[in-house]
Amino acid sequence: MNSMYAAFRTTIIFVLATGLAGTALAQSPWTTKNALPTARVALSASVVNGKFYVMGGIVNGTPWGGPASPEMEIYDPTTDSWDTTQADMPSGRNSLASVVVNGKIYALGGQSLAGTTAESSFWEYDPLTDTWDTTKAQMPASRSGLSAAVVNDKIYVIGGWNFSGLKYKTAVWEYDPVTNSWDTTKAEMPTGRAYLATCVVSNKIYAFGGINNDVTYDGLNTLEVYDPITNTWDSTKTDMPARRIYLEAAAVDGLIYVFGGSTNPNNLPESTVWEYNPVTNIYKEVSPMPLGLMHAASGEVNGKIYNFGGFETAIVFPFIASSTVFEYDPDNDPLVEIEKWDTNLPSAFSLHQNYPNPFNPTTNIEFSIPQSEFVTLKVYNILGQEVATLVSERLSAGQYKYDWDASGLASGVYLYRLETDQGFSQTRKLILLR
Repeated sequence: MNSMYAAFRTTIIFVLATGLAGTALAQSPWTTKNALPTARVALSASVVNGKFYVMGGIVNGTPWGGPASPEMEIYDPTTDSWDTTQADMPSGRNSLASVVVNGKIYALGGQSLAGTTAESSFWEYDPLTDTWDTTKAQMPASRSGLSAAVVNDKIYVIGGWNFSGLKYKTAVWEYDPVTNSWDTTKAEMPTGRAYLATCVVSNKIYAFGGINNDVTYDGLNTLEVYDPITNTWDSTKTDMPARRIYLEAAAVDGLIYVFGGSTNPNNLPESTVWEYNPVTNIYKEVSPMPLGLMHAASGEVNGKIYNFGGFETAIVFPFIASSTVFEYDPDNDPLVEIEKWDTNLPSAFSLHQNYPNPFNPTTNIEFSIPQSEFVTLKVYNILGQEVATLVSERLSAGQYKYDWDASGLASGVYLYRLETDQGFSQTRKLILLR
């Protein structure tokens, strides 16, 4: 048997606990680092020589229509320290984008007044001289909530909005730093949107989520891929498992991690993290952030992803900004070792995180066993008391999937544990949120 999927339905729901007696839970791959000196939302971050240049945003207490921040602060992951002595941006900007080409940072667009403007500014920052150059060719039009990516030393502006014409933009612009010129003839993005996240893998730009709805303000789950070489868009990729606005994305070893954001600006931010494989076109939920955040900034250094600031709550005015900095290490995430569902038998025992999680009202649990074993899968409450036995039988080597229906159950947190007669034991948590 190469793989096996079993179905099971129950009325038990699971609730979060810190642990079970005699059971060691895996250490989180997310760690909290030294806080951002200036708490901000709608900021941007770029990496030069292994350091994050964190710029712009909206600071605590700023009202709707208030000025954006010009603050620039530098974070060094190797020392977990901040440098606040660098030159600030020429003017305050929030909801901007920033990218790096040949060791120089380019800050694009954004808002000078929170929520009420869109700018066409395009500035170059040189970390070696700590100076800003405002004489570069400005963007062809104003954009806020835009995204930008670099392929082959050229900058691509994707998405965003302003207050004129069709609000949510489809136009793609290419900037060449060598000629200091813009090309506005590129193929348009199929779905106009703002506050999306983009990420580059194998010279293709992956555009996730965003918003283009001024009625409900619901986010999008859209994924579209742009190939600058052929100047074409691919709309056939699998969309995200859920809608997201104000989300982040970063790539490590060819895999894209999509995290944070919210389903709607009026809702609480999400802590869910998805690992997306561009080759298999498959999403996998991995370890969640310690705290739901949206409208933050992020980036990758040495195989680790860092998240800076953002909203910890639904959007309110005056703005309430976070100073939180999180580091995510995929190498320390037990959920990143997800098996590939192919014709090969599993090489190790593994209990996977239920998906979706949190969920309402259904979810599923998957596990793998490399050899025939007597297997039990049980559920415990917060006191460590057994509340259900889901599996108690000998199974052949393979991969198993159990579907769960929690209809009629209250929100809560439980643990589920997989054990075999050869001594393997692993415990994970499930969360029902209504």
